[in-house]
Amino acid sequence: MFFFVETNALGGSTNSVLHLIAMGHAADVPITLQDFQEISDRTPYIADLRPSGKYLMADLQSIGGTPAVLKYLLSLGN
Repeated sequence: MFFFVETNALGGSTNSVLHLIAMGHAADVPITLQDFQEISDRTPYIADLRPSGKYLMADLQSIGGTPAVLKYLLSLGN
């Protein structure tokens, strides 16, 4: 579920929920909307990325990208 935590923290697409539920179904892993809500409730929003935000994904990449985001979230206990 790290993918969703990072997506949520970066303000990513809500379509990720639909895709992850579909992948879970295909792999016989039960995932529900409630699971995503619980993750969302405890995950901080840490980025202001486009299309509606100020920064580009290239800006995130220049400060360490996904590994930096995950390291930061883990340091917060998420």
